[in-house]
Amino acid sequence: MALVFVVGIGLLVTTFLSGLAGGAGHVLTGAGAHIGAVAISLVLNIGVFWLSFRLATVRRVPWHDLRIGAAIAAVVWQILQIIGGYVVSHQLHRASSLYGVFGVVLGLLAWLYLQAEVTLYAAEVDVVLVRRLWPRSLKPDSAGPEGRPPRPPEDNEERIAGDGRAAA
Repeated sequence: MALVFVVGIGLLVTTFLSGLAGGAGHVLTGAGAHIGAVAISLVLNIGVFWLSFRLATVRRVPWHDLRIGAAIAAVVWQILQIIGGYVVSHQLHRASSLYGVFGVVLGLLAWLYLQAEVTLYAAEVDVVLVRRLWPRSLKPDSAGPEGRPPRPPEDNEERIAGDGRAAA
């Protein structure tokens, strides 16, 4: 339940700020105000994603292992929010009432889909970096030193504390 509140409230605030920066309502005037709104929204997005990635994991993951995925998710989320705010405030106001409703619904569905994909890929970046699953060979017949394909570590508990390699 905490995850829903953190993500819900945090992203409502950052979406509001991004909408203002994108020109919705023509409230902000001047480049400094737009840049400030985007910067504050970006910092809040990083915090929201960092905390939500921490709350969403079952096992204890160190905070520093989540920062890259949170930053990627926040930056792309911010870009999508600014583009969405611009499209709604500048492009859809000229549409007729019937087509405008369809445009908003279809645009919202596409926007939510893109944001869900970005969040998933950002979380996957964290997993790949923590478990050292990159680089991988694309050839299925690449053999390790024992003559068989290398086995990825299944758990962080299998890692040897000193050198970070997977235990055999």
